[in-house]
Amino acid sequence: EALNAPLPATTEGLLAISAFVRSYWWAVGPILLLCAIGLFVALRTNQGADWMGRVMLSVPGVGGVMRSLYSARLARVLGVLLEARVPLVEALDLTEASMGHAAYRDLLAKAQADLVDGESFTSSISRTTLLTPAIIEAIRNGEATARLGSVLTTTAEHLDEDNAQAMRSLSTVIEPLVIVLMGIVIGFVALSMFLPLFDLTSMAGSGGVR
Repeated sequence: EALNAPLPATTEGLLAISAFVRSYWWAVGPILLLCAIGLFVALRTNQGADWMGRVMLSVPGVGGVMRSLYSARLARVLGVLLEARVPLVEALDLTEASMGHAAYRDLLAKAQADLVDGESFTSSISRTTLLTPAIIEAIRNGEATARLGSVLTTTAEHLDEDNAQAMRSLSTVIEPLVIVLMGIVIGFVALSMFLPLFDLTSMAGSGGVR
């Protein structure tokens, strides 16, 4: 009766994976390699890179660091241009071209359009979550005091210091996380191979005792 009892869904899934790996072990490596190559090629395209960039912004922890890094870059480039007496609309266009993230290019393109329509720079960017509160406040103060360029440059220097510390902290977190993920993957493969065998052996032993 124990041998004829239905297997749990998890065990059935592991049995199926184990059977596939044993039967098509020669194809697992090439399939994984092709998937990795396909992902790499997709991410090399503009659409793939933009998609990955937007996804990374939503990752807890990593997204915050990315926002701070891009905010600092935006503030530095725009601040230097404004201090060089470049008109704001033109400075925004040049800053947009220097940004390596599609979401920030879209933000700056919208800001240019809003300025042409008569809206202030502060009101244009105050609704976004892409910029840190420090940058938004710097833009507000800079516009109010007519010192936007110098205020942005100073804010970028402070953000660079904070980002350097954040990157050091992030690297100490990522390293053990990678090790843990590798252990999980290896453990899952091992379980998919051996757990069904252990389960069947246990069931057979129980049936033999009865």
